[in-house]
Amino acid sequence: MCSSPKSSGSSRPRRAPIKSIAERLTSEQRARFTLVANRAQERRDQRQAINKRWEQRNLDNCQQKARAINSTSNSSPIIAWFAKLYFAIR
Repeated sequence: MCSSPKSSGSSRPRRAPIKSIAERLTSEQRARFTLVANRAQERRDQRQAINKRWEQRNLDNCQQKARAINSTSNSSPIIAWFAKLYFAIR
């Protein structure tokens, strides 16, 4: 294994330095890019606000259902049995 040929990757010439995307844009293209990016951010913000309201509404509904279930299950079984007996006799 030690005598196997090694890659010559380190001897390859370096490519041109990578420039940022903004350096290659004209001022009109940069203004258009900014406009599109700002619109996208506004849509993201709106979507997050809608999702937050939806989650809060569903959380409130779940909490109300849990309270309703807990309030009915808190009554003792003896009281429930007497209530059934009372309504059965009437």
